[in-house]
Amino acid sequence: MAEERALGQARTVGNLMLDGGYFGPAMLARVKSIVDADMVEVFAGSVRASTLPREETEVIAKAARTEAPLAAAGRFRVVSVTKADTTLVFAYSSDSLEAAKTEAVRPLWWLAGGAALGVVVLGFWLGAALLRPVGLLVAGAMRVEKGDFSVDVPSTGSDEFAALASAFNAMQTALRKQREDERWAAAGRFAAGVAHDLRNPLAGVLMMAQMLERDESDARRREVLARIVTEVKRLEASIGELMALAAPEPPKKERVDLAAVAKESISLFKPRAEHRSVSLEARGSGDVIFTGDSGRARRIVDNLVANALEATPAGGRVTVATAVKDGKAELRVEDTGGGIPDAVKEKLFEAFNSDKPGGTGLGLATVKRLAEEMGGTIAVESGPGGTAFVVRF
Repeated sequence: MAEERALGQARTVGNLMLDGGYFGPAMLARVKSIVDADMVEVFAGSVRASTLPREETEVIAKAARTEAPLAAAGRFRVVSVTKADTTLVFAYSSDSLEAAKTEAVRPLWWLAGGAALGVVVLGFWLGAALLRPVGLLVAGAMRVEKGDFSVDVPSTGSDEFAALASAFNAMQTALRKQREDERWAAAGRFAAGVAHDLRNPLAGVLMMAQMLERDESDARRREVLARIVTEVKRLEASIGELMALAAPEPPKKERVDLAAVAKESISLFKPRAEHRSVSLEARGSGDVIFTGDSGRARRIVDNLVANALEATPAGGRVTVATAVKDGKAELRVEDTGGGIPDAVKEKLFEAFNSDKPGGTGLGLATVKRLAEEMGGTIAVESGPGGTAFVVRF
């Protein structure tokens, strides 16, 4: 057990050091004080740093060429960890290992019950306290290996392990952004294909609706046809935005009244809400102005209202509120549905992650992207009584 612990310790710490590029005499001395083993750094066959005298260093460096774990080298047993041209050699004192074995066996003859439990608990606590930063990094690396880049490791303090944790978190952030960019690139290709197939049939629908509107004498029907024409034109604009996903354009910078945009969206979704027996209400008074893109703002409101209506059972309520808070234009879309499970909430805004049957997972990811393109933020509050999405510009 003593040998296995030394072997595992050396490989874990060695790989972390090689991955992070942390070498040099000071770093080797720091690690020696933690793992209780002398260290030698060999680069391209030559010794570059060591915590041992020169004579013993040469012996250790030669032993580093063997693949045997805990190979004997003078008064030491060595473990080598290699990556590219660099090898880190951990030299454990043979006497210390034998003493560790003896100490591990001797208590079994005289310790029992509570005393044995006390030794185990104390040893566990000391090991956790000394190697906790390494353990956190190892756990983080294992999550990254499985494709989970969502959790950063603590990087408090100012020592080398804190610097290594900061570097690890920066890598996680870069990987998250890369994965998000790749997903949006795929979404752009998908959306461009769908938009291309929809554009021509939609143009035909628009033309026929305009003809019917022009020839209709009944005022009520003409009003309905006018609304159809307006919404089809908006769909054409949305298709243009889908096409732009493959080659995105920067948002416009214009005066946007968020309250007016919300009222337009509510007017569109009122019939759907009535059909579902859901109350759809507007809240807020006065203008709520910010500088942004009115088309993008409308898509944000529409997406959030549509999601809220889907999540709300018959007899429930969806509230769309606009206000100015702390100098920011705020949109709050709140429903009285069953809330969002914690497991779903973690990846709520990631593209192609959906818990709905047949869902694409693009709705909320698109809302987040559109809000951030205009310098905004989005947050979610959810519990058993319902869910609220809050967007601020």
